[in-house]
Amino acid sequence: MIDYLPKTSEQLLGFIYSVGIGLALGFVYGLLRILFFILSGSDKKFTLTRDIIFLLFCLTVTFFFFLIRYNGKVMFFAVAGELLGGYGAFKLTDSFISYLIRKILRKLRKRISCFVLSVRRKARSFVRKIQNCKKNIIKVKKISKNDLHNRHNIVYNQSVTECPLQEEIRNRGD
Repeated sequence: MIDYLPKTSEQLLGFIYSVGIGLALGFVYGLLRILFFILSGSDKKFTLTRDIIFLLFCLTVTFFFFLIRYNGKVMFFAVAGELLGGYGAFKLTDSFISYLIRKILRKLRKRISCFVLSVRRKARSFVRKIQNCKKNIIKVKKISKNDLHNRHNIVYNQSVTECPLQEEIRNRGD
C-alpha cells in the first residue's frame, strides 16, 4: 500500500520540528539585523540585501528539512509550522533588538568610529614624520656629497690619498 500522508503522530512531530526551525530562523534574522546595523550604521540602508540573503538561507534550510524529513514532499502543516515559529521568534526578539539597535549599538558604533578616526589620525601623523625624516636624510646626503670641507679623505689621482693631520683638523674648527 502506498503511504500518501504520514501518520498523525509523524505530522505532529514534523509540525513541532518545523516550529523549532522557524524559531531558529527568526533568531537568525534578528542576528542579521544586528550585523547589518553594525556594518552599515542604519537599519534601513541594506534592508533589501539583508532580506534577500535571509530568504536564500531560509529556502536552503527548508529545502533540506523537507528533503530529509518528508523525502522531498512539501507538507502544508510543516510550512505553516515554520511560518508560525518564525513569526513567534520575530515577535519575541523584535522589541529587544529594536531597543538594542536604538540605544546600545548606536553608542557602540559612535565609540568605534571615534576610535577608528583617532587611529587614522595617529597613523597619518606617523607617516608624515617618516616622510619628513626621509626628506631630511636626503638633504643631509646631498649636502655631505658637496661639502669637501668635512671630508677627511681626499682623492687626488685615484691612487694617492692624503689624510689631513689631526692638528690641521683642529685648527680649521671642525
